[in-house]
Parts: sequence; C-alpha cells; structure tokens
Amino acid sequence: YKGGNDERIIIPFYSGKKQLVAFQGRALSGNTKLRYITIKLKKNAPKIFNFDNVNTSKTIYVVEGPIDAMFLPNAIAIAGSDVPTSVDGFGYDFVFVADREPRNPEIVKKIANMIDRKYKVALLPESMRGKDINEYILNGFSTSQIVQMIDRFTFEGLQATFQLKMWQKI
Repeated sequence: YKGGNDERIIIPFYSGKKQLVAFQGRALSGNTKLRYITIKLKKNAPKIFNFDNVNTSKTIYVVEGPIDAMFLPNAIAIAGSDVPTSVDGFGYDFVFVADREPRNPEIVKKIANMIDRKYKVALLPESMRGKDINEYILNGFSTSQIVQMIDRFTFEGLQATFQLKMWQKI
C-alpha cells in the first residue's frame, strides 16, 4: 500500500491458540483510498477476529467487521463478507449477521451461500436504521436491543431462503 500518512486503528487477529495471525489497519478518516488494510502473518490462517475469545458452547454471531464484533457478545468478524469454508465443519451454532444491504447483489449472494452451507442467517428489518452493528449503535440502539432483533430475525433452511427473497424486496 502506497498511500498517505493515514491514521489507523490497528486491530489484531489471533488464532484459537492465541497466536497473532493477522492484523488490520482501519482508517480513521474517510479521506483515504483504502478504508481497511489487512496483513496476514500466517498464510493459511483464516482472517477471523475474536475467535480466541468466543464461547463455542453458545451461539456465535458472525459479522463482517471487527468493530461490529466488538459491540456484540460472543461475536467474531470475518474481515470482509466471506466466511471461510474451513469453519463449516466445526459444528458450532453460528448466526451469520450480514450488513443490512438488501439491494446489494453481492451481499444477497453471500447470504444465499451461507443458507446453502446450512448456516442460520439474520435478516434485519429496515426499522433498524443503519447498515451494520456499528451504525445501529451510533443510531441509539443498545447492544441488548440489537441482540434481541438479531435473534428475532434469524432464519435457517427453507424459511431463510423465503425470508431472503422477501428481505431483498424491501
């Protein structure tokens, strides 16, 4: 990356064995070419933020960005919107909470992929006012309100497929 002197928050990514596997620099201002820069230290390690701190016997919320994960209990972030297939066989109770962008074909495609992979998905309503967890917090929702909405609007299987079709028509 050859950019300016961007001020960034550095966010570490640890493996389940507490080894640093990557870090991400998030720009603090909107005046930069790249909002996120992620550097992997271990080539084959998945970019999963907070995986070293989750309780795998409880529901794990899967969000896109590390800052979103910081607002939810027992959450991980995948540093983007692609959940690595390496986690599919873990057998954990994952709920994929995509950004609320029902008109974005890429987001809809990724949610459909998660449904096909047998994940639960949260399809949050327009009343949430915002596109992601961070914006919900900025718009005055509490963490408990957000978790209640996620739990209320979580679907799986055929019901998830149907709800996704309805959601993208919003």
